[in-house]
Amino acid sequence: MSSISTIFRDNIKFRCINSMHYDAAITVAKRYTGPMKYVVDIGACAGGLSLYAAKRGASKVEAYEPDRNSMEMFIQNIEANGYLDVIHPHQSCVLAAENCGDDITLNWLREAQVSVIYNPGLEEHFPNKFKSETISFADVARAFYEIDYLKIDIEGGEYCLIDEEFLKIVREKVRFLDIELHPMDSFFDRGSEVILQKYRGRRNAMSELKEDIDSQCNLSCVYAYGGIGDGMRLNLGYAKFPNEFSS
Repeated sequence: MSSISTIFRDNIKFRCINSMHYDAAITVAKRYTGPMKYVVDIGACAGGLSLYAAKRGASKVEAYEPDRNSMEMFIQNIEANGYLDVIHPHQSCVLAAENCGDDITLNWLREAQVSVIYNPGLEEHFPNKFKSETISFADVARAFYEIDYLKIDIEGGEYCLIDEEFLKIVREKVRFLDIELHPMDSFFDRGSEVILQKYRGRRNAMSELKEDIDSQCNLSCVYAYGGIGDGMRLNLGYAKFPNEFSS
């Protein structure tokens, strides 16, 4: 069983299982120079991006993390850093509206502090299951007139989230999008009911998803790290104003 430790980064006290979770969460954000007043953190884990945003002066951070263990650490981190009035944690899974309503089952791997939408084929590696409430991205975005920074890292759940409504909201409200895409086959059975129809069973789903974001969000891709076609995740940053991202 992995041990929990406390690290200090950017004048933030951070309780976590793996310090890489904090460093990875803020890699893109550290190069974003625009405003960070209104932030949405989807797949918050123990809260690295949310805490960093609060440290940078955010006045409102809505953060979503379905796993109870990660949420407990997240709340401890919020309290330890004095951001109870800024960061609002929600133990929910954010999905497209068509996938919301009933609770959703997820697999949990404690050692990696990672949860993924349930797939029987993953039980050997993700043996623990749990239920999570769901909320639509539209309902998340409704709390904001504008979103300065939207971060999404949900371990393949992006195929159950990014639909036409999501893309429209990003066009209208989002100043910067920080998203991690994952190879479809690494996470889901192709028959999974919660995968949006347009991505279901598509071997090149990750590149198609990126094309949808590129062509429909009216944002410029200013950061890309990883690879399409080699089974690796792809980290992307999209800016409404490219000069607000340092190269």
